Parts: sequence; structure tokens; C-alpha cells
Amino acid sequence: MFDSSNSCEGTVSEKLDTGDYSLSGYEDVFTIERKGSISEFAQNVVQDRFEKELQRMEDIKYGYIILEFNMEELIQYPASLKLNYHQKKKIRLRGSFILKRLIEFSILYKTKILFCGEHGKQVADSIFKRIIEIEGIRHKKNSG
Repeated sequence: MFDSSNSCEGTVSEKLDTGDYSLSGYEDVFTIERKGSISEFAQNVVQDRFEKELQRMEDIKYGYIILEFNMEELIQYPASLKLNYHQKKKIRLRGSFILKRLIEFSILYKTKILFCGEHGKQVADSIFKRIIEIEGIRHKKNSG
């Protein structure tokens, strides 16, 4: 979960049907799915549950996946993990497979996948603001 900030004032915590974060009143229009580590994402790429989440996101106008790690960590997986040699050796998935799945998701689904590293919260805040601006402008045009 992202830490609280001024732009998160009035935050309401509740379970969403799709994604981890949205804006009140915009749940059917906007969602962010957050992956806090390469390990989490590596587990997700082989789960049917994650692909079903992507399928649900197809019905949402603005869908994002924020990856809080960088491409280097993905490519080097599992060597990029802070584990000892024996622990890393037990991990079957490789960065090349995770990259393959990421590219497949990018081709098959409209959800935008963003590598944000340690700046995930800052990127999410900016997305929230842009969605409000853009949707607010469109709402005014449609109602006026």
C-alpha cells in the first residue's frame, strides 16, 4: 500500500473488484494494479487469476499496472534477488520468461504497464491528477 500524502487526503480503503487503487466515483473508469516487487510479478505471470484481472481491466477505460522495480531486475531475475545462491537456484522462472509474458500482456490487453522503480507512488499520484483533469474536462463538455 502506498503511504499517505496530501494528494491522498480523503482516501477510502475498500476492496475493489478490479485493481488495487482507483478514485471514488471513477471505479468503472480507472484502476491501478500495483506490483511491489519483481518476485510478486514473477508469481503473477503464471497465475490464471492475474490474467483474469487483465481481462476485467479491458472493460475499464484507463487501466494501469505500476511495476515498482526496473527492467534490469526483471531481465536478471532471479539473480537480481537478495537471496543466497541456494535459494536462487530453487527458483525455476527466469527473466526471459517473465519478459515474454510481459510482452504478451502488452500485446493482448490495453492496460498500460509502467516500470516505475521506487517512484510508483509519485507516478500513481500523477495518473490520479491527470485522470481527474481529463475526465473533468470531458464531463464539462458533455454536460454543457
